[in-house]
Amino acid sequence: MESNYLKYLITEDVYVITESSADSPLQEDVKTDVDTNVDSNAVSEPAPAPYVEKIPVKGDNSAAILILNFDENAAFVADENLTFLKNILSAVKLDIDQVALVNLAKVDLAVDAVIKELKPKTIIGFGVNHIEQLKPLTIYKIATHQNCQTILADDLKLIESDKSKKKALWEGLQELFLR
Repeated sequence: MESNYLKYLITEDVYVITESSADSPLQEDVKTDVDTNVDSNAVSEPAPAPYVEKIPVKGDNSAAILILNFDENAAFVADENLTFLKNILSAVKLDIDQVALVNLAKVDLAVDAVIKELKPKTIIGFGVNHIEQLKPLTIYKIATHQNCQTILADDLKLIESDKSKKKALWEGLQELFLR
């Protein structure tokens, strides 16, 4: 192969190391005369896509309803609260598979980033009113957050054991879904 074509195969800097330089102290590298001009028609590799955390979600979000929960000991919702949550959703003619259930205790994103990613029309939050972005909202009152109709409530376990909290949640859910 002729050395004229070598410049098209090797585009990196090339250094010549002689046998005698291996035994002697470091010497200045000798750079060979290789043309490193890049062809202007060359196609560059695309930049890698930025990493986006996949949000763990239970349900397919077909109803565009985001259920936010906060439970450090469960993947989504504690087993002892799951039946109660299913009953709440059933009362407003929804199934747990139609919503997007997210446990904010298991997500490293801000709640507004979760909302932006999942694009719900309605948000129901259980035990999440301590989260900074949701603090301005009053529990059991319908409000708009990130262009979504939103109702926040206490932790599912608290609601299940308190008749007045159940009533307050039911009134809010009726206003959201049944009127």
